[in-house]
Amino acid sequence: MNPVKAGIGRYLHEKGIIGERIKVYHPRTRDRAEIAVHICEDTEVIFLNRDVQQLDEHYSGKEIENDGLTSFSTVQGEKLTNATLQDSERRFKDFRGMLVNKSVCDFGTGHGLFMRNARGTAHEICGVELNEIHVANLRQDGFRIEPSIANYPEGKFDVVTLFHVLEHLAEPVEMLSQIRSRMSVGGRLIVEVPHARDFLHKTLASEAFKDFTFWSEHLVLHTAESLRRTLALAGFTGLTIKGFQRYGLENHLHWLVKKKPGGHEAWAHFNGPGLNEAYAAMLQSIGQTDTLLAFATA
Repeated sequence: MNPVKAGIGRYLHEKGIIGERIKVYHPRTRDRAEIAVHICEDTEVIFLNRDVQQLDEHYSGKEIENDGLTSFSTVQGEKLTNATLQDSERRFKDFRGMLVNKSVCDFGTGHGLFMRNARGTAHEICGVELNEIHVANLRQDGFRIEPSIANYPEGKFDVVTLFHVLEHLAEPVEMLSQIRSRMSVGGRLIVEVPHARDFLHKTLASEAFKDFTFWSEHLVLHTAESLRRTLALAGFTGLTIKGFQRYGLENHLHWLVKKKPGGHEAWAHFNGPGLNEAYAAMLQSIGQTDTLLAFATA
């Protein structure tokens, strides 16, 4: 079936995010052999040819991996070695100034690590989450969590965050529009997504990395241009989009040599002073970071 005639491909084509020149980029995702990964040769946007029906039910009932953590309190004051925890700490540190005394919503909050970090800084921190296990745990810890942004009043939030969530949405423009309606005038949106132009597969052409990174839940991998268009179609203005590198040179070398993840921990001793800062700057200069960060105004 023509990938622009059905599923997420049709959606992206109708929104003008991809064109007609499509080819198979990788034959399968890591968890679904029948789902091929496509790339638009005009825009470099990467997307799946999968059916997007019943995704909400999938996320709602999904079993949860706790990444070795039994509760957030067990890691307070301890050195963080888990990448998920490190990301949450990094996001809170980087965006803390935008949260002070603000009404904040973390959309697709998952374990709620960002919410837990922000609770003492934001005036109010709420979340949106489909997974029933996460919802139960966070409500037990005193957070307001809703399965839909529509359950919150219009104009409520000064800041909304989406950290590695947008790529999971079957209709991202419509969802972003709904999010914007729940934001105050001039409210700030923060989005973090994986980058379609990741150096590991675009330039280094690591087949092992492709086998690992393409996943049936990641419907779209954006470029800066496609992310900008998606946000603009949803009515957001004041767009700033930049590359960000989450993983360092030691991780990339590990992929090339060992052909598996975990190099950022196994080969952490290769991360000398200033090395990864310089490496990240190089990747930013050629537009091939592993992550994109977007900031927009409601």
